[in-house]
Amino acid sequence: MLQWKTWSRARAAAALVLALGCLPSATALAQRPAPAPARPPETRAVQIDYHVHVIGLKTFTIESMLRVDGDRYQFDVTLRNEGLLRALTASFEGRNRATGGVGPTAPRPESGYSGMAIDKFQRTWLVAYRGDGSFEEKHTNYDQPTELLVPDEQKRGSFDPATAIMVGLLKSTAPCDRTVPVFDSKRRFDVTITRIRTEPLPGTRVPGMTGDALLCEARLKKIAGYGNENPKDDATGEEPIRVWLGQLDDSGRWYPVRVTFATGWGTLTARIQTLVNRELTSEDRKAMGR
Repeated sequence: MLQWKTWSRARAAAALVLALGCLPSATALAQRPAPAPARPPETRAVQIDYHVHVIGLKTFTIESMLRVDGDRYQFDVTLRNEGLLRALTASFEGRNRATGGVGPTAPRPESGYSGMAIDKFQRTWLVAYRGDGSFEEKHTNYDQPTELLVPDEQKRGSFDPATAIMVGLLKSTAPCDRTVPVFDSKRRFDVTITRIRTEPLPGTRVPGMTGDALLCEARLKKIAGYGNENPKDDATGEEPIRVWLGQLDDSGRWYPVRVTFATGWGTLTARIQTLVNRELTSEDRKAMGR
């Protein structure tokens, strides 16, 4: 019988980051050419849903919604197991939300939320960012052993997975070739992303995508919060996560269109199932609390 723990939590979180956006490095930002003339404030809603398959069987769905309204953003993403995986393991659903401001040079993260349900067990985590690299946290049903708690100094400068996505997605005109610091409420790890090449997208082309895809690879490095239960799940020795990025609208962003990485059951592949790019509605602004 398949076990939930065979899919490393760190690799799952990293794959989620890669499945929805890549972060820009400070060097990349500094080397960019002078900005183009100012554009009107962005008001956009982008829904991207993915189906995840292993050996041809549907195992997960990822549903995401990005809303940008001028100087504000809100990003929601839900991950749940499906099909045979759900039949053979505990039911799982994870919900995440990131909110913040859209600044002239970079996003300004304000909060991140994660909620997880495995069968009847539920756990939540709320993060409030202070702006100096530190943050406040509130937990319910926190079950991390005391000896594995991550010190504050190792958390500083990292982001929850949903906020990490937003910090990069809103400024990702030069993705890849960087290291992403992530803290998922229990574990602190880095994701090192490397640009490989541009190429035609493997498989079915995504409607609305222009040009070739940008292929990047990522490896994990454990920082803190780990026990000895998965000694082989260390960063650099494993087959890397591979992500193909594509341009799907006029924002200049690179969105993920395909992600693959190895699991204990075979190669996992995530592909876009639904893509909707539209103007904001009054319902969207209400959802943002505006």
